[in-house]
Amino acid sequence: MLKNELNEPTTLNFPGLPLPASQLGIGGVTQRPIPPGGEGVYRFTVTPDMVGTHLYESGMCYHAMHVHETTFWLLAEDGRPLPKPRPMNVLAIAPGETADVEFVADVRGDWMFHCHILDHMMNPDDEVDMMGGLVTFIHVK
Repeated sequence: MLKNELNEPTTLNFPGLPLPASQLGIGGVTQRPIPPGGEGVYRFTVTPDMVGTHLYESGMCYHAMHVHETTFWLLAEDGRPLPKPRPMNVLAIAPGETADVEFVADVRGDWMFHCHILDHMMNPDDEVDMMGGLVTFIHVK
């Protein structure tokens, strides 16, 4: 379920997953946008071959994605599986491209997954802490 706490209508998009059109989350095309304060439910089954990390650059930026503490493996580009997975430390991804990656989470800790382009890791309007932007953490227990 998606609860829209934004001040504008929104949807949640799942690019690259083989889903029914009604679950793709393309606002104004496959579903009505969820109004501010509204809720929407997405129902679909995830199969073992869909598990992993699927990256999609939906904007107009190039990114250099990196995960700390591990090498990851590029499995597919733009929905096409590679003949042999390729080990990566930094993945370049352009507008409209997709990438499927996997890694072994065998070292305990909180590992940063972020864009290596410095401007993409900053929130310059944040007066408390400028760190942010295209940054998340992978928690390994």
